[in-house]
Formats: sequence, C-alpha cells, structure tokens
Amino acid sequence: MTPVARLREFVADMLEWETTFDVQRRAQQRERPKDAVFREKMIQGNKAKLLKIFKEHLSKSALATEAKARLDTMGTGRPPVFAQQVLEDTEIRSGKKVYVETLNEKDITPRRRYALVIEDDEPKIDAVYAWRDSIGKWEKQHSI
Repeated sequence: MTPVARLREFVADMLEWETTFDVQRRAQQRERPKDAVFREKMIQGNKAKLLKIFKEHLSKSALATEAKARLDTMGTGRPPVFAQQVLEDTEIRSGKKVYVETLNEKDITPRRRYALVIEDDEPKIDAVYAWRDSIGKWEKQHSI
C-alpha cells in the first residue's frame, strides 16, 4: 500500500465513522435524551470502531499519543472534519517520513499535512499538521 492509498483509506474510514456517529448521537439526544444506558452503549460501540480504525492506520507512536484526545472526547465536526480531499500531487519524501496534504474547504483548518512512516512494512500515519496562515507555516496538531 502506498502512503497516498493509506491516507485515502484513513480519511474515508474516519469520514464514515464521524458522520455515522454524529447522526446516532443527534438521534439519541432527540429520541431518547434520558436513556443513559443506551447512550453509554452507543458511545462505547463507536469508541471501539474508532480504536479499530486507529489501530489499522496509525503508527504505534500516534496511537499512544495523538489518538488519545479523539478517543477521550469522541469529537465530530459539523461540517465533518474528515471530508478531506487527499492531494496526491503533494507527496514529499523527507528522510524516513512521507508527507501528504489534504484539503477541506469547509473546515476551520482547510489544509492539513499528514506525516507517514513505514512500520511493519506498511505506511502508517504518525502525525498531522495544520497550515496556519497567521504564521505562514505548518503547526503540529496534538490530536488526530
């Protein structure tokens, strides 16, 4: 699998998770607002799905650090954060890392740059950076 293919699969898996969970959460709040047991079961099921996505696509280092914030908060965006277009022509190899950019024009942070490393003979996402116009450079994010 190429780094671009890995990133495409990750973004697609995350978009599916994000949109499905957001719909479920809104429906639960509307239809069963006082059913704490149902809500907890829904959250735990979606946390398990998210962890599976992370284990498949993230490096061991990112899984132990950057993944933790989203696993703790179970955050989703409206519009979806992961409605990102992978920009294939932005792939850059630098040392042991490969960087690939994405674009989501509707997000507060439209440009992101993913760093991928080779782990167990497969490219894995190791970090994500956001482009900051205010400082004119990429800034490492502390969450995936």
